Amino acid sequence: MRLAKEESEKGISDLQRALEEAEELHEEDFNKMLLVIEEGKVKEEELELTNESLTTEKKDLQSELQSSKKAESDEVVAFSGELEKLRGDVKAKEGTIDSLQLQIQSLQEDKISVVDRELAIEKQDDKISVVDRELAIEKQD
Repeated sequence: MRLAKEESEKGISDLQRALEEAEELHEEDFNKMLLVIEEGKVKEEELELTNESLTTEKKDLQSELQSSKKAESDEVVAFSGELEKLRGDVKAKEGTIDSLQLQIQSLQEDKISVVDRELAIEKQDDKISVVDRELAIEKQD
């Protein structure tokens, strides 16, 4: 009986040790779990801050993009207006060039006319000179 009692006490002692070890392991696991949860919370806060920062940066970039698009659109409108003005100027200058070319052509035709008249006058002068000489010769005879 004593032996049974000793064995029973030894069994109880072994069970208490096993229970204590299990409690220690459980406590260690629990503490590890609390640490992991705390680290998870810290990581979650970091991710939230990063998310907020990225969201703000995204909004800023979108705003910048919209401003750039508007500025580019305004610039295109301005260039289009300037292009239309230049086209109008080119058409006006083409009209002036056409007019000047007609004037040059008219002046060239007038010059040809004047040269033709001068030649005709010169021929008449030559004829008059010939007639004058003949008259002068006849008067001498």
